[in-house]
Amino acid sequence: MNYVLVQIVPQQNVKIDERKRPFVIVDPRAGHGPGIGGFKAQSEVGVAINAGHPCYFIGFLPEPMPGQTIEDIARAEGTFLEHVISRHPEAEGKPAVVGNCQAGWAVMLLAAARPELFGPIILAGSPLSYWGPASTGKTPCATRPGCWGYLADRTDGRSRQR
Repeated sequence: MNYVLVQIVPQQNVKIDERKRPFVIVDPRAGHGPGIGGFKAQSEVGVAINAGHPCYFIGFLPEPMPGQTIEDIARAEGTFLEHVISRHPEAEGKPAVVGNCQAGWAVMLLAAARPELFGPIILAGSPLSYWGPASTGKTPCATRPGCWGYLADRTDGRSRQR
């Protein structure tokens, strides 16, 4: 596996409250070089750290391992989240996970399979579409239980069927 979990150590003037929900920022894979999630004060990492949250980052090395699959990545990220949860038994909740771009898509795959690992999920520029037309010409969520709440939130309560 070419993915890694790192804990972000803040500057000396920043105090981390171990009881706050940890944040895990996941770097995207899709065509980007490692590190697009950023570590500036205005970045996702910087905002979480400056608010006193324990912060972790899942990144990757430039070259995937031979034969590596999205399932392998999901298993590794699940193991990483288990590790973060075990390090913060007194935290106010499960980790908030930020998925950037393609990482958001991968995070949602893992969240569907392992929802017990997640607190809030924040997707930034992730390639997900719950409202695009299916081959039937109808909104895919319109025929799936559980999608209506999200669809209503996205459309002020109106279906977006075409």
